[in-house]
Amino acid sequence: MLEVEEKIIEILSKNLEELEHAQKTLKWLLRIKPDASPELRIAALGHDIDRVVEPWKVIDYNLEKEFRMKHAKRSADFIIGFNLQDLDKDKLYNLILNHEFGGGEADWLRDADSLSNFEWYDMMFEKLKAEDSESGIVKMFERMSRENRRFIDEIKFTNKEAEEIVKSLVKND
Repeated sequence: MLEVEEKIIEILSKNLEELEHAQKTLKWLLRIKPDASPELRIAALGHDIDRVVEPWKVIDYNLEKEFRMKHAKRSADFIIGFNLQDLDKDKLYNLILNHEFGGGEADWLRDADSLSNFEWYDMMFEKLKAEDSESGIVKMFERMSRENRRFIDEIKFTNKEAEEIVKSLVKND
């Protein structure tokens, strides 16, 4: 394990939900792209680190895209401050910066993040308002590449409502 991975895990350990999301994102990344570069693997772990360093929440959903871009930049700026040894710093920065919307190699990270978020919405469905969960699931589905949507079938849903929403999206795709 690289020093930067240990540092990211140490920081994320302050919020076990965020640590679990990061680990699941890495798990999904390695499932959909087994030959992922070290930069892509580090980006999977650290893409949301700003949420632990400086907790946030969306207040105005009309500004969600702008907000998500700022969030990605905060995480990228934070990670780039670590000792990155022999990693390509520009590549790592750009992967994290683009993890919300993709583009090039960041598509893999966006899709792995979406798969991890399906698992989160499944777990949180009962705690969140149903419409918020459904909206989140739809957003994650719509932002994923068609190529990687096939991995959704591997998710073991525990919440029947979440599962039905996802099945409907897949069926109508």
